[in-house]
Amino acid sequence: MVVPYGDSSPSHNRQNAFDVGEYGVGWLANALELGCDCLGNIHYFDAHMTDNDGNLLTLPNAICMHEEDYGILWKHTNFRTGHMEVRRSRRLVVSFIATVGIYEYGFFWYFYQDGSLQLEIKLTGIMNIGAVMPGETPKYGKLVAPQLYAPIHQHFFCFRLEPMIDGLQNSVVEEHTESVPLGPENPFGNAFYVQSTVLKTELEAQQTVDLASARTWKVINPNVLNPLTSEPVGYQLMAGNNVLPFAHPSSSFLQRAAFASKHLWATPLHAEERFPAGDYPNQHPGSAGLPTWTQQNRSIENREVVLWHTVGVHHAPRIEDWPVMPVAYAVRATAFYRRTVMQWGSSAIAALALVLAALGLYGMLAYSVAQRTRELGVRIALGAQRGDLLFMVVSNGLKLALMGIALGVGGGLLVARMIASLLYGVTPRDLPTFVGVGVALFAVALAASYIPALRATRVDPMVALRYE
Repeated sequence: MVVPYGDSSPSHNRQNAFDVGEYGVGWLANALELGCDCLGNIHYFDAHMTDNDGNLLTLPNAICMHEEDYGILWKHTNFRTGHMEVRRSRRLVVSFIATVGIYEYGFFWYFYQDGSLQLEIKLTGIMNIGAVMPGETPKYGKLVAPQLYAPIHQHFFCFRLEPMIDGLQNSVVEEHTESVPLGPENPFGNAFYVQSTVLKTELEAQQTVDLASARTWKVINPNVLNPLTSEPVGYQLMAGNNVLPFAHPSSSFLQRAAFASKHLWATPLHAEERFPAGDYPNQHPGSAGLPTWTQQNRSIENREVVLWHTVGVHHAPRIEDWPVMPVAYAVRATAFYRRTVMQWGSSAIAALALVLAALGLYGMLAYSVAQRTRELGVRIALGAQRGDLLFMVVSNGLKLALMGIALGVGGGLLVARMIASLLYGVTPRDLPTFVGVGVALFAVALAASYIPALRATRVDPMVALRYE
């Protein structure tokens, strides 16, 4: 796996991290937790490996296996009789999640009831960022917060697959769809068909995804035929969403990770050919690994083969990806929200904290004033003026409130820098925010003192004396 950045600035042009080779994605696997990373009936597996010094390293709960519902498996309604049948789909999930620096990578293998296999890679975590001058719009990235931008980048994963389709002798087949030209065979212009080609050598197998022709690949066993169709048995590789590098071939990234230039490679099985970028991707001068091996143009027909499938993820950052990237699918917002969900969540928590503080302040002051109801009645009976008593009670309450507000503002200024990354549209020492909160709490204190005090000064003095 390699992560090239598209920013030519001094701080990012050299960043082309080989996250598997440089960091060791297996060593960085998380200890998974029940109810958070996995749900349902779960079995965890510990991972046992060696560290750089050859010592035994055990990662607890590194791999999770569970079964989950996956919507509808199949459904059909007979429109003549109205009879309907539907079945639910379930799949077995084997997964692990690795934290590589600021990124999290989740690898989820799915095993379906119809024999299909699927690998899903989930990317989350925190993006790499840079700083810009006030008012500057970065060309090679997107602003995600005031004066902070995330550069455009890509993630390339290369998976080494050793198929054994009903035996060891396998071949690789390319399939795409072709339209039939208008003529006697296609008089109505609607005909198209699937064209299959057996890839016989390594150079023939160097291919890329082609959406225009619906290209896919199959691994077949030419020696075992399906008894119904008389076709060789096989498994199809569905490439899904993919992308190629945008870096120049002479770039350091593509010199070291030339495997990313193709979505499919195929080689004969050799135990020493294990890593698509070579054994030492940081040291070799260029083209080690798959480009060098495949120059031999060895035969890959009807023998033990290895498929190398490159998956490219293109990440043009969005404000919605900040501060922690969600695992996103399908149609998604881009520069649509003024704040991200997490920023709205932080604002909601702040608003809730203000409401709770106001309720607590009101309750405390109102209770303390209510406790003085008999005292105020006695004072009135002894000749005190209601206005004077009202002023005394309110001023005492506001003094306490002002002391609390002053302490709160002081504490807020001290810890403001700790939450600076969660703020949006305000600085850690934003004056209107502090003033607004102070005024709001002052108003609550005024109401909490005035309303109970006004009620207390209306007590009949004789009733107060009788209780005394």
